[in-house]
Amino acid sequence: MQISELVEIFAEHTDIVFWVRTDSEMLYINEAYERVWGFSRKALYQNPNSFVELVHPEDLPELLDYLQSDKKQTPVWSMQYRLVLNSGEIRWFEVTNKLIDVEGRNFPGIMIGTAIDITQEKRISDKLFASEEKFRMIAENTSDGLLVFENNQVVYASPAYFKQLGYEEQEELGRDTASIADLLHPEDRDATLHSIQQAISRGDEELVYRFRAQSKQGDYIWREDHAKFVYDDNGNYVRAYVVARDVTDHVLTEQKIYDLAMSDRLTGLCNWFKFTQDYAMTKDDGGDKVFILLDLDGFRLINDTHGHHQGDVILKFIGSRLKKAFPDAKIARYGGDEFVLLFNSITDNQKQMNLGVEFLAQSILSEVARPFRLYDRSTIRRKYSLTAGIGVMTFKGYIPLQEVFRLAEIALYNAKHRDKNQFAIYDEQMQQCMLQKVTMEEQLARALVDKELEIYFQPQFDLQHRCVAFECLLRWFHPQDGWIAPDQFIPIAEQMGMIVVIERWVIQQVCGLLQSKVFKENRADLSASINISSYHFLQEDFESNLLATVKEAKVDCCLIVLELTESLLISQKELVSEKMARLKPFGFRFSLDDFGTGYSSLSYLKNLSFDQVKIDKSFINSMSEEAKDLSVVKAIVALAKALELELVAEGVESEAQQAILADLRCDLLQGYLFSKPIPKADFINKFVITKG
Repeated sequence: MQISELVEIFAEHTDIVFWVRTDSEMLYINEAYERVWGFSRKALYQNPNSFVELVHPEDLPELLDYLQSDKKQTPVWSMQYRLVLNSGEIRWFEVTNKLIDVEGRNFPGIMIGTAIDITQEKRISDKLFASEEKFRMIAENTSDGLLVFENNQVVYASPAYFKQLGYEEQEELGRDTASIADLLHPEDRDATLHSIQQAISRGDEELVYRFRAQSKQGDYIWREDHAKFVYDDNGNYVRAYVVARDVTDHVLTEQKIYDLAMSDRLTGLCNWFKFTQDYAMTKDDGGDKVFILLDLDGFRLINDTHGHHQGDVILKFIGSRLKKAFPDAKIARYGGDEFVLLFNSITDNQKQMNLGVEFLAQSILSEVARPFRLYDRSTIRRKYSLTAGIGVMTFKGYIPLQEVFRLAEIALYNAKHRDKNQFAIYDEQMQQCMLQKVTMEEQLARALVDKELEIYFQPQFDLQHRCVAFECLLRWFHPQDGWIAPDQFIPIAEQMGMIVVIERWVIQQVCGLLQSKVFKENRADLSASINISSYHFLQEDFESNLLATVKEAKVDCCLIVLELTESLLISQKELVSEKMARLKPFGFRFSLDDFGTGYSSLSYLKNLSFDQVKIDKSFINSMSEEAKDLSVVKAIVALAKALELELVAEGVESEAQQAILADLRCDLLQGYLFSKPIPKADFINKFVITKG
């Protein structure tokens, strides 16, 4: 909960509302402090205990006792005392503090407090003892209800008392204490009656208690009763005078403060602060628990391409779906695009529990992946789907929440490292993987600056064995660890968002190469294929940055082929189509990479403006031995020919494979049979200068 939100809500509230830590640091106090007490809030922020100077000398000892004792750790505390205001007037106030605590905190607790002016109420209560006549006159002209009890009977009830409960004055209400008790809410009845009996048995003169009372209409109002007890000379209870006040609005305000402090304002789920409190209450529960940490895949891209408002809409969707689909779970939004879920035991059988956890995690992923519609920046409503990564921590009994979260986070990193839409259940081996991944993130952030990243080039040949194009492939040579495989560091770069910077650098380097003197004089016809990640391609400024880079290098756009993957098309087909349509007129060509390995759909080739299809090397590797793979390759070739698409076979490693592809009239061949990916200098010498 942000202080700014409290300021907005309670700035004009008539009661004084404050937010203070138990170490006396004042976090917030509304303007009513200045209006009611007549003193500057600035002084109170500087010294939260400065208000003590305003307390009436007779009430000061009790207040100081509270401030200097452990009573500040009491969940709910209330006290009445007098203040000498700036004008010299003495007024009574009732101050109520509610402590919000967090299990395992390393900071002081926070108290939400209110201060209500009860001067009129105290004056009425004091006057009750002055005279019966004055009492009756006051009673019938105040909004507070007044009751007089004698011998367990109501001997007097004021008109306001009836009005509070929705009755006409002449309507009969039970006059004995049992009938009055029947009006109390069942959850409040026993505690309220017990506190009254205890006060009388101790000989207390006053008691303040709060409860819910049922009205004639059947609903409940919140009442706060101030009772004064009268005893005879022998100390026997004789009579009680009760001032009954309707504090429903005040209680609702308190509850609103509490709800705002404990809930996520965007999704309506509880926030992490409230989740920690609820988790602490499970300390005595020895059963099995399942803790799940969920992080949306590519959510930053949604914010970047559609704006934060649409991102907020998605978070509301996800929160609502999780709450509806898993009503028995304790669900909270941890922050950003992360959610946490806590489930009680699924089963006592460990094997069955593991299966149950896997099914549960998969169910959550399926719930997140259900399509929804969003308005893009052009106000067109489009269909989208999201995926998520899930880290699962299962345990028995009680483990501090910080440790549970840490281990679930390790499992989440493991799931994210595999791919999108994955879950992982924590085991001890993940700890080492997590440390390695964090180390790689730190090293990768420095790799581009330290010039550890290089571009290697792999030629593509036509059926006449001429090099007519090349693919640009990123390589990382670590000074200590040597070569790091692309499938290890590229997914991490995508998760970090660093892939945008890296691929922009690649485009700049390739454009510089195509415009270099050696290329222009020897192989000005060579085209370059550049792999573009989905995160980068969907950036709002992708087209403008690409065009600016190509224009600055004075490169013909027809020489650049942008390779896209199927995963990009699955989630953002419409947006991808629009971006391709905007770039095609400039001459850029598009290639569908690794065709046949994902959720290949003919509609992608039919409806999107691809120029080229690349057959994945997994089919090429086994097509000479596996009839099914050969059939797949033949089908892809036939499809590409029918749609007039250029066909590239990657991963060609044997002459047998080359012969099959030549018979199928595949347009371009690429693989170790011809050349491995090689550094720029070697590529220029072998395939540019010598025109290989």
